[in-house]
Amino acid sequence: MKRYFLLLFCTVLFFVSSPCLSSAGQQKEIEALKKQMEALKKEYETKFQILLEKIEQLKAQQEAKEKQNNERIRKEVEKVKAVAAEKDEERKKEIIELKSALEEQKKRSILAGFDGKHFTLGSEDGNFKLNIGGYMQTDYRYYEGGEDENNKNTFDIRRARLTASGNMFKNIKYKLQTDFSDEDDELRDAYVDIDYTPLAIVRAGQFKVPFGYEQTTSSTTFDFIERSVAGNFIASTSRDIGVMLFGSLFENRMKYYLGAFNGTGENSTDDNDSLTFIGRLLFSPFTNDKDSLLKGLTFGGSFSGGDREAHSSRAITLAARNKISNTVTVNGQRTRAAAEARYFKGPFSLKGEYYYQREERNDISGRDFEDLITQGFYGIATYVLTGEEKIDGKNIVPTHNFNPKTGDWGAFELAARYSYFDLDKANGSDPVIENENVSANTIQGFTFGLNWYFNKYLKLMADYSFYDFDQQENLSHPSIGDSTNQFTARLQVKF
Repeated sequence: MKRYFLLLFCTVLFFVSSPCLSSAGQQKEIEALKKQMEALKKEYETKFQILLEKIEQLKAQQEAKEKQNNERIRKEVEKVKAVAAEKDEERKKEIIELKSALEEQKKRSILAGFDGKHFTLGSEDGNFKLNIGGYMQTDYRYYEGGEDENNKNTFDIRRARLTASGNMFKNIKYKLQTDFSDEDDELRDAYVDIDYTPLAIVRAGQFKVPFGYEQTTSSTTFDFIERSVAGNFIASTSRDIGVMLFGSLFENRMKYYLGAFNGTGENSTDDNDSLTFIGRLLFSPFTNDKDSLLKGLTFGGSFSGGDREAHSSRAITLAARNKISNTVTVNGQRTRAAAEARYFKGPFSLKGEYYYQREERNDISGRDFEDLITQGFYGIATYVLTGEEKIDGKNIVPTHNFNPKTGDWGAFELAARYSYFDLDKANGSDPVIENENVSANTIQGFTFGLNWYFNKYLKLMADYSFYDFDQQENLSHPSIGDSTNQFTARLQVKF
């Protein structure tokens, strides 16, 4: 290429520096130069073509080498992948074996602790759990007029109960409860729940029968120390042995309870071939409406029917647990009904319930006495002075637990109750079969209470009750007068 440009430069220089040359000579020179240039062009075209061919050869060789390298790399990668896959399989097997071992370990492991309500023991997988709980209620009872044979001012261990509850395989639940407050150490609850769906749960054993609100509410969370006169008399058989189907429908807007029982009370076998059937139906139509003023409204009713062999009716009992009537023998069909309603809103609550009971009275010869009919009702209003929310079936949880050092005093609640009870029998209409133990009376009761919640486990209750009797002479102890004032106090610890 350099020679080509040098020749071209000399030619131009020649023409510039030799203006005197003849045109013929110039033409020859030009022709000669053209030939040389053509020759050089062909030479360089040939060399350029050779160079292109060499480049193509080099490209082909490079591509071949790259292909070989790529193939070699691919094979190496495949080998690495195969080894990695093999190791992954081994790791997966190891992980599966480890998980299996951990699951087995979980099944065998026992966790112990306190869940905020109970002391607990259980498997780590949750299939098995045991909750240990209990409560003790220490009472003091004071009667107007001091102490006599029937009305004793006294301290008393009202209840001292230990509870074991839990689950097996999560869907099988159980509860055992015994009371140590008397010499008999009686069994209170002993039942099993088969709970695979909240729509239908089966319970079997000894437990609270589904009759009324007052008796189905735990004494540990009730507003007063004792239940109403009507509730204690008519709904007195609070526990029985039997089986029950219950559940919640329509997103908790309706709850139902259907049960068959011996009808003889707790720790007793049936005294005849007839069962007692009890049903309860509750409605909470606004329970899922967060902004509704009626969200805390619940209402419903209960019904009970069954035959009983000759047994004693329950005596009328007041707030201080003194009995003011004798018992009477009843025999035959017993029918009970109750209607209930309650409303909760923030720190405020209202509750009310009506009871009705009819009991046949047949003697051993088959003579039919007049039925024993009793009925009554109560109304309750409560308000939490410290503003905490009142929740149905639960104790108040103070915003600030009792601690005098920090100036915190727990939570305080006021409660008021009016109760009415009517026994409409006045010795019967037949003088041959009249029974002096069956005496008409109407009892009105007013109870005012103050509840002090130190924390979620400890509370102090104080109740004042006034009772007025329509028929003083029909009381089992007329000396009590036509009215009575009673004071009760309770210290409760629950865990």
